[in-house]
Amino acid sequence: MNHDPYAAPDMPPTEGRQGPAEGEPQPWEIGEVMSLAWERFQAHWPVLAFTYLPMNGVLFALGHVGDILVWRHVVRANSPPSMAIDLASVLAALVAGAFFQVGFLRIVLDVARDQPVRFWTLFSGGSQMWTMLASNVLVGLATFAGVLLLIVPGIIIALGMALAPYYVVDAGLGPVQAMKASWAATDGHRGDILVLFLTGIGLTLLGLLMLVLGLAATGPTFALAQAIVFTRMSGRGAVVRYESLAPPAGWPLIP
Repeated sequence: MNHDPYAAPDMPPTEGRQGPAEGEPQPWEIGEVMSLAWERFQAHWPVLAFTYLPMNGVLFALGHVGDILVWRHVVRANSPPSMAIDLASVLAALVAGAFFQVGFLRIVLDVARDQPVRFWTLFSGGSQMWTMLASNVLVGLATFAGVLLLIVPGIIIALGMALAPYYVVDAGLGPVQAMKASWAATDGHRGDILVLFLTGIGLTLLGLLMLVLGLAATGPTFALAQAIVFTRMSGRGAVVRYESLAPPAGWPLIP
């Protein structure tokens, strides 16, 4: 802090918002996390639904510009202009995806910690967009390399890197540091994370069966569940309802 009254005022940090300092990892269970995520979604559904659906709609449209132009007979399929447009649209979707990912993760982390949330936070990702993009690319390459090694290593790598985007947004880490932090935090918990992801796939299918609009509820709920798990495993500002967690094995039960 600057104590000189004649000195220039302290400038706020220019990097993305920093989350709470890390504490001790906290316990979590799939059922309890999903229940809490659904409870928090119901309390904040307008912001969550009306950021999740438009965000994914924009990214879908960006990634399929070439298909749209072919459908409208603007270019011919598999022609050089069509392939160039396809490449450009995919790159644009990756960059835009990183931008929106930062903002949306900030929203779900606020909801996970029971903090006030605002719609415009979705558009606050500029300061960490390139870090997120680099992290996504590195995680994707590492996972792909693992898949080439008989698939199972790729699944293990994907599970170990599951928290990397949250460390980028919430702890302000660089791509490699975020990957290392995620790998360390998920050690011993990757089986549980796999079950969480399978639950998320089930929710996604349920949302699609509900004429797609169901994704406005199931998508943010699963995103909230992931954010809650991150706060628990990292110890960064976790909100824990201990009374809903089962006691560790071997502990005496109090009637």
